[in-house]
Amino acid sequence: MYLDECILQTRDLKLEESGHVMGEEESKMETNAHSIIGKSPFTQAFQVRRDQAECDILSDDAVQVKNHYLCPGVIDALFKNYMGIFPLWSGLLLGDLSRHRKGTSKKDGSHKTRDTNCHVELWFGLVKHSILLKKKYLRPAEFVSKMYASIQGRYVEHIEQHNLPMHILDKNFGHPSRPDDDHEEQWNKRESSAGHSKSKSKYFNPPKALPNPKSPPATKVKKRKVDQQEQDAQGNLTWLWKKKDTEVVVAVLPSQMKGRILLIRHCELCSLRPHQWLTGEVIEGVFHVAADKFAVLNKMYLLNHYTASVILFGDRTQLISHSLPKVNFDNYEAVLSFVLVNNNHWKLLYIHANTSTVFLVDPAQSIKELDDSEHAAKRIQEYFRMRRTRHSITDWVDVKWKGGVMGHPLQTDGCSCGVVVVKMAKAVMESFPLIPNVNFECSKKYMKRERRELALEILEASVFDEHTYCAMCAALRPPGSGSPITDWVQCDDCERWYHAQCLAMDSRDFKKAETGYWNCPLCK
Repeated sequence: MYLDECILQTRDLKLEESGHVMGEEESKMETNAHSIIGKSPFTQAFQVRRDQAECDILSDDAVQVKNHYLCPGVIDALFKNYMGIFPLWSGLLLGDLSRHRKGTSKKDGSHKTRDTNCHVELWFGLVKHSILLKKKYLRPAEFVSKMYASIQGRYVEHIEQHNLPMHILDKNFGHPSRPDDDHEEQWNKRESSAGHSKSKSKYFNPPKALPNPKSPPATKVKKRKVDQQEQDAQGNLTWLWKKKDTEVVVAVLPSQMKGRILLIRHCELCSLRPHQWLTGEVIEGVFHVAADKFAVLNKMYLLNHYTASVILFGDRTQLISHSLPKVNFDNYEAVLSFVLVNNNHWKLLYIHANTSTVFLVDPAQSIKELDDSEHAAKRIQEYFRMRRTRHSITDWVDVKWKGGVMGHPLQTDGCSCGVVVVKMAKAVMESFPLIPNVNFECSKKYMKRERRELALEILEASVFDEHTYCAMCAALRPPGSGSPITDWVQCDDCERWYHAQCLAMDSRDFKKAETGYWNCPLCK
């Protein structure tokens, strides 16, 4: 239809109107100078050829042979819409093809070129072989999820390479309004087949409920039970506690110090199982969660338990490396920590600045609790004097510390000292700045229930995104300097992501995990 209109317009065009039409065409060409056709180098080349042909036709030497098939309108349409961009899709961009003649050296098949359409074909190859793993007839939901995960990973890798902020992944870009000529596609409703029972139709409607096929008894196979995390926190905790201890990160807790985090690994979370000794990382993590809950982060300094043990029981050479020169204790009203005694027992350390009292609270029954607190006060005094000598810091150096005793319940078994320490620390934070008289139940049944509550607190307070960061190092990039391209592998059961470097995978194991069914250390 468009060509017919061009032919009709050419036949009816008058000579006196041709100049006006050409003027309009020139103005249109000027407006299209910034389009793809206007920027194409072939547009100018074809214009030169066209002008030369017109000059040849109008010259005296040209043979005046009438062409019955001449249609200038078609030439204008081709030049306006096609000629400038058609070579971009042709083999013209392949260059001099004489390089492929016989006798030339054959190039390596893996050599990358910029031949036409090569990037599109390369992407199709990646989709077929690397993303979909040569699988065919995938359901739409499965195809979309695989493509989304791959593209999201490429976005993350691009952001890391160019040092871009991660929040741009969550940025919602506004969609332009739909133009008037772009109508939304709508499906016509199928007409009811009622009243047309006389003629048989070759179409049929599938049943709403499809019965599941029954497996014959002879080929009945015991199905492999796949552990799946339940949506609720109780089921997730039960699932984690049933697994063997691993080094997989299960929670990341925010710390009192800005820019620092506390990693809780699976083996550490499993120490909260009944009849287990709690690890220091779990106790310290619960301290930070409780301090945020009771709003004492700006009033009470949470001292690392390793540093606290060095202050009370270490020698001077160790004390220097734990002097904390960047901490100003004058900004706080108290210090809370805990220490490990004889490698098998936890005690609570509480330094109350307003009363100049140091409490070293023993969850078990002890007649030397006051003596231990006095010894701890003496060591605290020496610690602050060392800070003044070493760094010229005078905070709390003139305070005369003394030991004190705090009332508290006693543990009833040999493995719940860590749980009792956490309960006493929570009571101290809740009543701060007053010194509490701690009182709670310590039966074995209560301790078992309290262990589960503490584990749930850790999981609920976690800020770890297991679908974005590595589950071994909790970071986007593996530790140390390595290749700029990071190899990732995902568990097919729990869907956690891991760095191949963090798992010490060689190329053979990585390829096997990438193409086959792979379970992470937590799901094995």
